[in-house]
Amino acid sequence: VNLYFRDRVPAYLEAIYPPFWRRELDIEDIGAVKDCLEAAGVESAGFDDFVSGAGKQMHDRILAYRFDAGIYGVPTYVLWHSELNEPILLNEVLTESYLLRVIDEI
Repeated sequence: VNLYFRDRVPAYLEAIYPPFWRRELDIEDIGAVKDCLEAAGVESAGFDDFVSGAGKQMHDRILAYRFDAGIYGVPTYVLWHSELNEPILLNEVLTESYLLRVIDEI
């Protein structure tokens, strides 16, 4: 959603998080995720191909990065660091040392 439908992110989060946290959503069920996309106003055509192709590759890279960083919980928020040209995890962004570095650069 974040890659192609940024304006729908809030609606998607609202469609997916409440049932996920209530344990009413099997996040590994592609059909259930597609239902959440549709509920958020995001067309789900092509999602199956994305999940088995580019989306899976992205998922696997992020998962390896998270595990190497010692982060195993969900949800994990990943941001793209344009200067490093690599993903960074939200918890890294919010650490005091990182924030101080960013403030010093401003």
